[in-house]
Amino acid sequence: MKKRSLWLCPLAIAAIVALDQWVKAYIVTHFAVGESAEFLPQLLRLHYVRNFGAAWSSFSGERWLLIGVTGVGMLALAWLLARIVRHPLGVWSLTAVIGGGVGNLIDRVRLGYVVDMLDCTFIEFPVFNVADCFVVCGTIAALVYYIWIYPNTDAKKTRKITLTLTIKPDKSRDTAKFYLDCRSSLAPIEPREANIFLSRDDRGNVSAQEVGNQIPGQVEMDDDVIQQEEQDNVTPLVFGSGKR
Repeated sequence: MKKRSLWLCPLAIAAIVALDQWVKAYIVTHFAVGESAEFLPQLLRLHYVRNFGAAWSSFSGERWLLIGVTGVGMLALAWLLARIVRHPLGVWSLTAVIGGGVGNLIDRVRLGYVVDMLDCTFIEFPVFNVADCFVVCGTIAALVYYIWIYPNTDAKKTRKITLTLTIKPDKSRDTAKFYLDCRSSLAPIEPREANIFLSRDDRGNVSAQEVGNQIPGQVEMDDDVIQQEEQDNVTPLVFGSGKR
């Protein structure tokens, strides 16, 4: 998934949270605690319970511990979503987990417990809610992504490399360091010396070209770190002392 498409993730998270909170509000206003009603016969019924713990009522009564752990976990997943994960399955699995986690986090902060209402009638299983569905499904998808997809996609595409760049032809200039986020599985990993030309197209994408070779993929630059002097929209630069 392209980075510019990631703005859809906050909308999806907001939609998940809105759906979860709407279902919970309906249950609270139409059911008494412990009341049940048939929903999908022989499969699922609505049964209003209050969960003061985590899954299977574990850590019951540990409200602030659960709030802290959930909050830190959601921030960590958001960081992964913003900085590392680009494959669509990984993006949407983390989006689902974050949306579900935030939905339950709102309950814990606002009420001190989580509103559960979905009760499987064909198997012995704890009562759960809409947010739990997204967390579980997202976690399963995230495991599939991490085990079978991540090693061949995002693990190769995301490598933080520190480079020392010198602007030509004035070689007396001081060198400047910045972080280059390589979005290509074929981008150079090991330190090496090379004459590189960076050019920017009309959409703001930067491409890197070596003598006679085109480095696959796009390069994202932080314009605030290095002041470029461009000539004909192409800036000649030199790699140096790169490292992972």
